[in-house]
Amino acid sequence: MTDHRTPAQLWRKHRMRQVMLFVTVPGVLLGTASMTAAYSAGWMTPPTPKPVCRPVVAPAPARASFTVNVMNATGRTGVAAQVAAGLAKRKFSVDGISNAPESWYVTQSAVVHHGPDGLDQALLTASQIPGAKLFADSRKGTSVDVVIGLGYESLGPVPSEVEPAATGGAAADSVVTVTRPCP
Repeated sequence: MTDHRTPAQLWRKHRMRQVMLFVTVPGVLLGTASMTAAYSAGWMTPPTPKPVCRPVVAPAPARASFTVNVMNATGRTGVAAQVAAGLAKRKFSVDGISNAPESWYVTQSAVVHHGPDGLDQALLTASQIPGAKLFADSRKGTSVDVVIGLGYESLGPVPSEVEPAATGGAAADSVVTVTRPCP
């Protein structure tokens, strides 16, 4: 077969191949060099995964080993006394019952205030009130303050470990799962 192209058409085809080669080869080389530089600079590597926080399981403190103060922020009469009586039946040491300051507005069922040393105590106390949240403050010691809020309906069911054992003795306190934040 013979090529029926004119010399001008052949020259254009030859010139087009040169232009394509002139653009493609440097583009591939530049792209490869750029990708290599980006990878070695760390721009192409995925970020290091954050450490996984796992809950720390710790034995619950004895319910009578710390004091609980109950405050009513609901505006309904007698709620703090009702919660304090329920906690006392569960072997908590209730020290004070009062109304929360009027400036405190609590929408949750309860907020349990605790100091740095009272986290386990606060978790144990909060587990008695469904929907209770924790609030860390700077108090010394292990006492906790329970502020009953507008969302409060009732205490949770009495845990089986608080009820007397079948042999007639008192059961041991439960195990509390504590989730501490990762550094």
